Amino acid sequence: MDVDQENVANKSKVISLIISQLSNYGYANLASAIAKHTNTRMTADSNDRLARLVFLGENYNESMNVEKTNREINMLRVKDDSFRVRNDSVSPKVSADELDLGDDSMKISPPAPRFSLWYQTSHKGPATTAAFSRNDKKIMDVDQENVANKSKVISLIISQLSNYGYANLASAIAKHTNTRMTADSNDRLARLVFLGENYNESMNVEKTNREINMLRVKDDSFRVRNDSVSPKVSADELDLGDDSMKISPPAPRFSLWYQTSHKGPATTAAFSRNGQYFATGSADSTLKVVSTERLKTPADKANPDEKPVIRTLYDHRSGVNEVAFHPNGLVLASCSDDQSVKFFDLTLAQGKRSFRFIQDNFAITSMSFHPIGDFLAYGSSNGKFCIYDIKTLSGFTPKVGVDDFHSKKINKIRFNHDGGLLTTCSDDGSIRLWDGISGKNIRNFMDAHEGNPVNSLTISKNSKYILSSGMDATTKLWDRNSGKVITTFQSKNEKFPNNSNVNCSTFSSFTFNESLILTNNPFSDSVVCWDPRNGKMLSSYGGFSDPIRCITASPTELGFIACR
Repeated sequence: MDVDQENVANKSKVISLIISQLSNYGYANLASAIAKHTNTRMTADSNDRLARLVFLGENYNESMNVEKTNREINMLRVKDDSFRVRNDSVSPKVSADELDLGDDSMKISPPAPRFSLWYQTSHKGPATTAAFSRNDKKIMDVDQENVANKSKVISLIISQLSNYGYANLASAIAKHTNTRMTADSNDRLARLVFLGENYNESMNVEKTNREINMLRVKDDSFRVRNDSVSPKVSADELDLGDDSMKISPPAPRFSLWYQTSHKGPATTAAFSRNGQYFATGSADSTLKVVSTERLKTPADKANPDEKPVIRTLYDHRSGVNEVAFHPNGLVLASCSDDQSVKFFDLTLAQGKRSFRFIQDNFAITSMSFHPIGDFLAYGSSNGKFCIYDIKTLSGFTPKVGVDDFHSKKINKIRFNHDGGLLTTCSDDGSIRLWDGISGKNIRNFMDAHEGNPVNSLTISKNSKYILSSGMDATTKLWDRNSGKVITTFQSKNEKFPNNSNVNCSTFSSFTFNESLILTNNPFSDSVVCWDPRNGKMLSSYGGFSDPIRCITASPTELGFIACR
């Protein structure tokens, strides 16, 4: 599998499986509607393969549970070049598991066991023989098919179709099958299909040795390795202490995929967590939601009815400062100079207005969802921030000293990947770190960019590093614990080499695996690619006719959005 590809089954395959499964359940009309809407060829092959793959995927997923790692590892034993499975709860017993008449410690008789009747079954004639399986794993009843429960499969189909952007189809299935429609749009079905197919493969006797070699344990962590299936695991987060990563990777060759426009300047952009969508906001107060999958479809295979822009949203009265997808991917939030945060339900086919909002007394300049999705933090033009409970829309401003807050507007606010840390940067030139739960001020990086405003802020996945960009035309990589600058990235002012770099807005972003840093060059309106490990500039990408106001990298592949 390509490093950029998630462990999910191909969309077209999942759609075909859904159509066949619904036909198998007797919902031929629903199957036909999905085939027509998704431009999928309708075959006469009605089967329950989807339900079987879900069943297998859940079993495979269970066996891969990290909490069961040690047990699973102990199940693999090789003896006399033959393969056998052993599992006595955790590991084979080692005491008295074989007869040894030469062991004097075993000469004393053990207490007699108390046997009791567990179960009795009968044949029409006398029972003549019996045998146990070698292990204690459950055997499926011969009459029970290895398929997932129908109601479970229907619910998974509904969530998957919503995740693909087919909210109307999902709603129709929910109504027709009398299944409760939830807001949980996800790709769990596609993941289970992927796992089910791999589980099916792993049961093939001819592939036994290959499957054994897929299990590796390193540093007490469990991971599946298979170069043809699993994503690469190296360089998925920034680690400057890893000497093996000091050699610069080749510069990626970015090319323009798509360009969309607002009536006013584009000010912000954000990807959904799974990378399947991105949203943009504009000074003209509008938002757009774009399907990345539709962008990748070759023009000769694209459905003319499926445009990349799937939503245009209107509900702000002033320019949009930032957009953010809820972790579940179903809700888009935006904040604005109109002093509000708006929430848009993306499952509604025709919804263009927000369904909930938060109102403040100051312009809201930046926001960030907590990783679990229950909370939203936003910063405002008065230098303070609030943390809101999404369900109740009740919020609070941390009770800290007046001097702990920023003295000027907040430009960025970000939770780290576990929500325990909150960071902010401001026009006052400082970066401040806060406890993500209590809001207590932990550490400040004063004059982070020589007293100039700090425009953007990103926390590395392991929370060891902070990436910031300022109005001094520089980007800096910080050690979070020491507060020291590790590397400074600065584009050359080749046009006006003698001019000061002050008031030159710079923005930055890590790539999806943190192997590269992307910044804008404010002097040439281009994007520059850097190696974070040695500060080396790898490449520059031009073609932008206006100043860049935002750079956002895809969370799943080498790609980025530049707003101008």
